[in-house]
Amino acid sequence: MVRKEIDLGGFPSKMTDSIVVFHFARRYVMKNLYELRMFGAFFQQWSSVFADPFNVMSSINPLAHVHKELGNAFYTDAPKPEFLITEILVGEKKIPITEEVVAELPFCRLLHFMQARKGLPKVLLVAPLSGHYATLLRETARKFLEDHDVYITDWANARDVPLAVGDFGMEHYVDYLRNFFALLNKGAKGFHVVAVCQPGVPTLVATALESACDGNIPTSLTLLAAPIDTRINPTEVNKFAGQYSLDWFKEHMIHEVPGKYLGYGRKVHAGFLQLALFMAPNMRRHFEEHHQKFTAKWNGDRRKIERHDDFYKEYNAVMDLSGDYYLETVDWVFHRHLLPLGKWMHGDEPVHLHTLRRTRLLTIEGEDDDIVGRGQTHAALELTPNIPESAKEHFLALSAGHFGVFGGAVFRESVYPKIREFIKKS
Repeated sequence: MVRKEIDLGGFPSKMTDSIVVFHFARRYVMKNLYELRMFGAFFQQWSSVFADPFNVMSSINPLAHVHKELGNAFYTDAPKPEFLITEILVGEKKIPITEEVVAELPFCRLLHFMQARKGLPKVLLVAPLSGHYATLLRETARKFLEDHDVYITDWANARDVPLAVGDFGMEHYVDYLRNFFALLNKGAKGFHVVAVCQPGVPTLVATALESACDGNIPTSLTLLAAPIDTRINPTEVNKFAGQYSLDWFKEHMIHEVPGKYLGYGRKVHAGFLQLALFMAPNMRRHFEEHHQKFTAKWNGDRRKIERHDDFYKEYNAVMDLSGDYYLETVDWVFHRHLLPLGKWMHGDEPVHLHTLRRTRLLTIEGEDDDIVGRGQTHAALELTPNIPESAKEHFLALSAGHFGVFGGAVFRESVYPKIREFIKKS
C-alpha cells in the first residue's frame, strides 16, 4: 500500500503537527494568522470545562487540561515580563539594584542595572531578538551583576511599534548596536560585550565596522551559542531554515498586524508562531511537563506547580519580530551565509572580519545544543585572523543544551566563571 502525501498547499507534510495546524488554519480558514487566536479561544473555553483537576471529568480526560495549558501560549497574549532585579547578594552583603533606561530607540531600549559600587567593568548583554523578551536573560543579568556594571538590550515587540516609525531590518539592528557601543565607550576605560545566540552575528558585524574606522571598539567580545557559520554541523533548525526558499518564508511566516495593536499594518513574524517553532522539536517533553502539572495539582504539590508556572510564564511570553529583520536573518545567515563567506555588506560598506585586531574574542558552545550546532560559534575564531591567538579562547560547556549556556547550573558553575576570568584578563 502506497501512502499518499497530504497536500498542504506548499507546506511540507513532514513538519510537526503544531505548525501544520497553524498553516491549515491560515490557508483554509483565516486571512491572517492572528485570527487563529480568536478562533482558538472557543476551544480554550471548551477545555476549561474539563481541565479543573477537581472536576470528576478531568480524571477521565486529563488531556483536556494539557490542551488548555499548551493552548494558552497560542491563544492569549502573555504580558511582557519584568526583570524584577531589585537587589543582588555579593558575599553576605545585599546590593540594591535600580533599573534605568539610558537610551530609547523605536525598536529597542538600552537598560542599565545601576548599583552603588563603582569601577566595575562595563558589560553590554545583547539579548536575542528571536521571539522571547530580553527577560529571558534575567538569570544571566543577575549573575553578571555580581562582578560587573551591566547594560542590556530590551527589544520592542514589533506589533507595538507604529508603522509610521519606519522599517527595522538587519542593518538597523547593527546601527542600534553601534549607537550603544558609543554610549558605553564615553568616559570609560573600555567596555565588554556578551552576545547571546542570535545577536552574535550582528554584534560581530558591528564590532568589525567599528574596528574598521577605529571607533567604539569593545575591549572583549563573548559569543554564546551564536550561529556564525550555520554550514557547520547543521541542526534541525538550520536544515529547516535552509530547505525552503525565501519566498516560502515570506508567504508562510510573515503576517500583518491587525487593527487592535499600535503596529497596525506592519509585516511581522508572529511571536506565537515562533513559539510553536520553539516547542515543535520537543513537543513530547512539553506535553509531559503539562501532564505532570496536572498530577501535581491533583496531589497538592504546590512547589512543583510554582516551578512549572514560573518557567512557562517566561517561556510563553513572546513578541513579534519585524518582517524585514526576520527575512534578512533567514536569507543572510541561513541561506547565503554572507558573514563567513566575506560577502556581508552594510549599506555600501563591505564588512571584513580581518579588521578586528584589538578586541579579545571568546566563543562558547553547549555540548548538547540542538539549535546552534557545535562548531558554528567556534568559527568566529577562524574568521578573525588578525586577533592574536593569545587573545582568542574557546570553551565547550559540557552537558549544556542551548538554554543551558546562559542559564541554569552549568551556566552558573562553569560558563559564567569562564567569562568573568576572560573579562578580567582583557
